[in-house]
Amino acid sequence: MKLYEKILIGVGAMILLLTTIFVIVRWQQIPDTIPSHFNAAGEADATGPRATILLPVAVGWIIYITCSVTLFFPRFWNIPKGWALGPMKLMMLILDIFMALGMSYMTIKIAVEGTLGAWFGPVFAGGIFVAITVGMVFSYRGRTR
Repeated sequence: MKLYEKILIGVGAMILLLTTIFVIVRWQQIPDTIPSHFNAAGEADATGPRATILLPVAVGWIIYITCSVTLFFPRFWNIPKGWALGPMKLMMLILDIFMALGMSYMTIKIAVEGTLGAWFGPVFAGGIFVAITVGMVFSYRGRTR
């Protein structure tokens, strides 16, 4: 594994670790009832108990650990034969960090303000789409014939 890959894995872990610490430290300041679901406009349309704030943290860790472990086993990736692995690895690392940032932002924003804003859904989904598209294009261009 290359140095930049290790650094990117560490950055994602640090983001999630700091978010977990934030939730633990601020637990008593988090309202008893918090938003648990948002509509397309970013407005809360369902609420849940305070413990609901643990869900995006847990999902963030599960996705992060799964993607990070997957990086060590590229032979199991379902990519066409001959496509370059380097860009696909970078794509996975970028997605890993993007997911960590998204889950962390969601957790902190809900804990502090109780809202996400209308821009969050499109920006989050768009960022994932762009990362996947760029990764696939560069991997396709770097393929062996």
